[in-house]
Amino acid sequence: MIRAETDAVVAVPVCKKASRLKALLRNRRGPLVDAGSRWLANAIVGAPSGAMLLPALAKSVASEACPERVEGDVPAGAMAGAGGDGRPRVAASALDRASRYTGPMFRLCRDSLGACLAPRGSVVCIGAFDGVHRGHRALLARVRERAEALGLEAAAISFEPIPREYFARSTPVPRLDNVRGKIQQVRAAGMDRLLLMRFNAALASMQAEAFVEQVLVGRLAVREVWVGADFRFGHARRGDVDLLQAMGERLGFRAEVFAEFTIDQARVRSSAIRELLGCGDFDAAEHMLGRRFMIGGHVVRGQQLGRKLGFPTANIRLGRRTSPITGIFAVRVHGVEPFALPGVASLGVRPTVNGTEPLLEAHLFDFDDDLYGRRLDVEFVAKLRDEEKFDDLDAMVERMNIDAAEARAILALSGSDRSQPATAEGGRTRTSAGATA
Repeated sequence: MIRAETDAVVAVPVCKKASRLKALLRNRRGPLVDAGSRWLANAIVGAPSGAMLLPALAKSVASEACPERVEGDVPAGAMAGAGGDGRPRVAASALDRASRYTGPMFRLCRDSLGACLAPRGSVVCIGAFDGVHRGHRALLARVRERAEALGLEAAAISFEPIPREYFARSTPVPRLDNVRGKIQQVRAAGMDRLLLMRFNAALASMQAEAFVEQVLVGRLAVREVWVGADFRFGHARRGDVDLLQAMGERLGFRAEVFAEFTIDQARVRSSAIRELLGCGDFDAAEHMLGRRFMIGGHVVRGQQLGRKLGFPTANIRLGRRTSPITGIFAVRVHGVEPFALPGVASLGVRPTVNGTEPLLEAHLFDFDDDLYGRRLDVEFVAKLRDEEKFDDLDAMVERMNIDAAEARAILALSGSDRSQPATAEGGRTRTSAGATA
């Protein structure tokens, strides 16, 4: 469970829409301060309708629904409705119901400045963490082990957008995952905290020394920080490991270099995984990523052209995210049945029908039920070919039949049709595409 830090204990009805939750909070006696309202996300998921949650847990649920919009911590007193003695009135049954949603605490914050987030000290690692591949997870595991040994909190610092995206605004940067996926993977690695900083002009201009003093020391009370040997930070990338170590001696923390993580003598890097995916080598990419590559989202309505042509598709928009792959693929689709369903998918702009928006269209074999609004994850098994523009729809359909036959054969050989679980946990990557129903 992702939680906020707060001393207030007020039971709040969880609704499907954040706007409804905000209205409920405003109708309670007392003010709803800005800091308390900032974290309200677009949708509330993860608890039954009508369930009673503490405000910290309500924020948790909102965070899991729309983590990229979570900002700051909810301060004590932000939630109104306390009794005359200043203590909130909460029914015992509400607390009993709320206890069902408690779990290991994971705190997410986006503000670079503010009160100390780890008063008892922390062990920290810093990185873009795109995809949270096996090298990233090894670093996170080291931080968790050190934090447990020292009795401190395990924290990760990352950035959204990632620095490369910020400085290459005119050139879309392919991503292995989006912000939601990053948060889920960092949380699964056992971190207590994630400081997901907004990489903007202010952060890009921050001097390296200020980053150490204000963020590492002031915000996280760092006692030990782990980075890669080639780590650079601060304005004009002037900060490095030597600066961290020198400032650590003065400010009371240690700076450690995490050894390069390799597999079969090849360094594991997000850029290398993107290249492997771009070449269609999904098995090699899985070897470095540690799980299968997927793109997911909610199924949206399209032009119904595929259905008219005999190939109904589940359409998923990519939103602002740039995919590292395009083309036609043999796929497994998760989220429809308890097992994965085989299919063939197109990922691109659909040049034959003059499309402009990148779209993921998945055709499930021997399946014709309504999937609109369902969240699916599409696992890419093999690339069949690149996208191409056909002279007419008849030529396109002819090629689609060939693609479907090839995909069936590939999936049959891999024994994948009904053997895979429907979720991406524990052996696959689940990548939210940012699609909306």
